[in-house]
Amino acid sequence: MNNRLLDARPKDGGRTRRPISCASLDPESLDKSVAHARGHSAELLALLFLSACVSSGGNQDRPPEANRMQADHAPTPYTSDQIREQCRDGYVVRHRIEQGDETTVSTMRFEKSDRDGCTVVQETRSLDGQLLRSSEQRSTWTDLCAHASFESANTTIESWLGATWLGQRRGWLYTVRDADNPTSVRRFVFLRDLAGPPAEMVVENDGRVVFRMTAIDPAASR
Repeated sequence: MNNRLLDARPKDGGRTRRPISCASLDPESLDKSVAHARGHSAELLALLFLSACVSSGGNQDRPPEANRMQADHAPTPYTSDQIREQCRDGYVVRHRIEQGDETTVSTMRFEKSDRDGCTVVQETRSLDGQLLRSSEQRSTWTDLCAHASFESANTTIESWLGATWLGQRRGWLYTVRDADNPTSVRRFVFLRDLAGPPAEMVVENDGRVVFRMTAIDPAASR
């Protein structure tokens, strides 16, 4: 499979897109350097919580306008109810993380889910299986949903079509620019027909990819 999902062509533009990717849990604002991208890996993995059952119908070029969490924000790809439905006990997501010279595999397992939220157990391992980091965090569904709520003025949403570990899929490409530093860009691909986190996410500074997260088969180890 081509791991560079964003090298695929958007459905509507036919233009080649740069690839995309993410890691950790406590979200922080993205800075203007590779060091900040490392700190921001927390927010990126938090986006894994955005898994959801995609509803059919409506304008499929964008998520439903009703998904807006704030009037001046773009609609989120999924709602908190959809996230709750998807992230039931035992649900697992796995991503290949590329940052600097390091490549790791991140696994998140959702546990103790209830009406208000869930507990996420996260492990990061080296490609040879060595445990590098682990954490456990309790979050509400609304908080998890808010991780993909971006200001409309800094966000564009496009229809996307490309290859994934599941085969060809349609989705939405979110491009989010830093209001204070337009050369700092985050790109996310959210699939329409698969409950789950971003299929890929990339962080770019000055046109250079400094962080990439790519969804892989949950049964895979690397």
